[in-house]
Amino acid sequence: KQVEKGCEEGARVVLRGKVEGNLISPTIFADVRPEMSIAQNEMFGPAVCVMAFDSAEEAVQIANQSAFGLSGAIHTRNIELGAELAKQIDSGAIHINDGTINDEPLVAFGGEKASGVGRLNGKWALEEFTTLKWVSVQHKPRHYPFEALQASNLPSLRLWLHSNQARSERSTFTQWSASTWCIGSVTTFLLQLFTTMRGMLIASEL
Repeated sequence: KQVEKGCEEGARVVLRGKVEGNLISPTIFADVRPEMSIAQNEMFGPAVCVMAFDSAEEAVQIANQSAFGLSGAIHTRNIELGAELAKQIDSGAIHINDGTINDEPLVAFGGEKASGVGRLNGKWALEEFTTLKWVSVQHKPRHYPFEALQASNLPSLRLWLHSNQARSERSTFTQWSASTWCIGSVTTFLLQLFTTMRGMLIASEL
């Protein structure tokens, strides 16, 4: 049916394969246009559609007009040009100077557009079908979010925050302008707090 439809759409049959039951011999189409059904759909048989192009850019454009993008091949004497064109074709794999059917267990295999989802083989299969989870175990009690030494100084820190010195410094902060309070007072207070805690930690270690 696909062969007949290709002929109806204007393709020229250069070699017509014999049909024997569910088997068909190799068939070659010429004068094929990208919008034809035989160019847009896989025939899953020994059939080749020949489409002419005037430049490498046009060849890439023709290849990308397909709704599918599982695998492709580029045949050229210029390997560097082939590698550059391979980057521009929207396909899961491009084989240079080789057939389109290749698979290696350690290489990512999968298509683009309507040709599959994700990648199979190797580490890519694990990444596609699994998600990461973080599991941690705390083997002994700790004073979250502080270490034991810091936690032991918290009572002293609370006393300092409610001391006359702390109240005096906080009253000085409130006399500043609103903009100064947003930037300067908070910074100064945190520095003072850090200095006090550091002094207590050093004293505790001594």
